[in-house]
Amino acid sequence: MRAFRLVIAFLAATLLYGQAILNVSPTQPSVGLSTTFTLSGVTPAIVTWDFGDGSPVNPGGQVTTHVFAYPGYFIVRATYQSSLGSPGTTVQRAVRVFGSQAIRISPAAPGPGQVITFQAPSTAGVSMLWNFGDNTAIGSTSTGQITHAYAQAGTYLVRATNVAGGMSLQAQVVVGAVGPSAPFTITYLALRWEDGRVRRTVTQGDTGLVAYADLKFEGTGILRAQWLVDGVPFRSFSLPLNFAHRLTLASGQAPPGPLPFSLPTSIPGEHSVTLKVFQPDLAFEVPVIRYFVTLGPDPEGPVLKSVTPNRVRAGEEVELQLTGLRLRPDMELHLGRDLAVVGPLRMLTPDSAVVPIFVAPTARAGTRILRTSREKGSPAGSARLEILPYSKPTIPHP
Repeated sequence: MRAFRLVIAFLAATLLYGQAILNVSPTQPSVGLSTTFTLSGVTPAIVTWDFGDGSPVNPGGQVTTHVFAYPGYFIVRATYQSSLGSPGTTVQRAVRVFGSQAIRISPAAPGPGQVITFQAPSTAGVSMLWNFGDNTAIGSTSTGQITHAYAQAGTYLVRATNVAGGMSLQAQVVVGAVGPSAPFTITYLALRWEDGRVRRTVTQGDTGLVAYADLKFEGTGILRAQWLVDGVPFRSFSLPLNFAHRLTLASGQAPPGPLPFSLPTSIPGEHSVTLKVFQPDLAFEVPVIRYFVTLGPDPEGPVLKSVTPNRVRAGEEVELQLTGLRLRPDMELHLGRDLAVVGPLRMLTPDSAVVPIFVAPTARAGTRILRTSREKGSPAGSARLEILPYSKPTIPHP
């Protein structure tokens, strides 16, 4: 009987949610091809579209088009207002985008002045416009093949556009590469939480839950990847990377922007987080980290509400005054990565205490959420501490 009631409630919610419907055409879109999205069942005054692939969120009409640059599953969201000033309603749909052939380039490593042949796939008899990315005249061909020579060494982005069908393909060509070179590869990728662990516990409804990916790579190319929560796409992004470097990515980040999204904490239980990399190909399996959502904080545990000062600089040692409920001298402080307690905690009152901490010079700038807990208890609190960028001390001249 209990399962029967759950099914009825789910169907009712679906019918209510279905007043607005998000349609996609074609139903199986491909990379490089124009895809049309239509919001039907309502007459909106304003519609904002988020295609879930890391591209900017843009206002549009009831019908809009988009070209996906890489394959994968994307959550497309349309947020509409029935009238100006009215609350927004969001309708979403999972869309699978299939891969497509890329532009073929020959030779693969050309030099300045060398004639290069570009070939777009499956375009025979179709008029294509070519932009070679070097401010030269746009070329046109009906065979899908065209030649071009670059006057100077450099990296150029080539685009081929089918005006009639809306197809748009692009490729990167490196002209006159000198010195040592290497293919674009990721040699190391590890996932973690802010404190460096691979498991953590949060309270239902908590905000600011962010996972991090530390990676090392070689070569130069574009990283295309997608964060997954329980196997479902969360955020997708595309990021150009330069030769031989290290990088840390955040799960809610649309590089190089801020961190606007927290991982979902509305459903109690254990959840998995991983990163699916579309480009470049990986020679290893990406690890999975997990978080557990509890129904609520420890009813008898400490709760941290605020800290003073609430702004510190990386590389500094400061004494924080803690304010909250049921604070205890043996409580655990959850400060996150690169912050450490360097002295004993002193109680001032049952609701306030002071503790010295050190902020490592490598601490990431931004806002931290600090929490407290009893031993083996659930962390609780929402004290905010802003980390300012590290400032190298100046040495006075004699």
